[in-house]
Amino acid sequence: VLYYSTNIGVICAVDAVTGTIIWESAYVQEGIPSTDSPITRERHPGWMPSRPAIVGDKVFIAPTDSMNLYACAKDTGELSRVGIGTRTATSKNHYFLGEHGGLLLVAGRKITAIRPDDFGEEWSSVELGSQYDRSAIQGAPTVIGNDIVFCTATGNGNANHINRVDLRNGSFVQQERMPYANREGNVVVSSDAIVIAGQQSIDAYFDLEDVERRLDQASRLAGS
Repeated sequence: VLYYSTNIGVICAVDAVTGTIIWESAYVQEGIPSTDSPITRERHPGWMPSRPAIVGDKVFIAPTDSMNLYACAKDTGELSRVGIGTRTATSKNHYFLGEHGGLLLVAGRKITAIRPDDFGEEWSSVELGSQYDRSAIQGAPTVIGNDIVFCTATGNGNANHINRVDLRNGSFVQQERMPYANREGNVVVSSDAIVIAGQQSIDAYFDLEDVERRLDQASRLAGS
């Protein structure tokens, strides 16, 4: 069975073999602001695109055209709203990271871990931004091991940081200032580098000494 959000007001379950729709559930879309101007206005963005998370007998989905995080019954599609995950002007929840360690993770002004059984808060990190910041987390975080890695930026863009939070309890593990301003973005982590993909550039941060050591080893092997 395939579970997905159409992002146009409907969540579906589809038979992966036949393509038959098993169930479909409609949710309330975020309204499009009215205007008297001849220039049209777009719907305010909700969640960034994310994969559904299947936990037990529920499927958790964060549609891009809604401010709500939803839980769907796998068998029937019955919808329940996960209230603590709602995107508001205060929470700024924008990224649904799925299920990790038995908890649902959402990111905005702070990281929040939600219990999938009763939709309660297991833990939350400290506030990652003040009222003067553009927001808190900039770009999609990623999970590596027991850590969540993400970027933050201040309102003037002069201080950008890469951060690590322990997903087991929400405590800060590390924060480092990034070498360049305006380089926040989606984070991808490998064994060799942290890659940050922003709107204007893609930057990789890695251990230069380790790279030089590997290049020296490769040169010796090539010459032997």
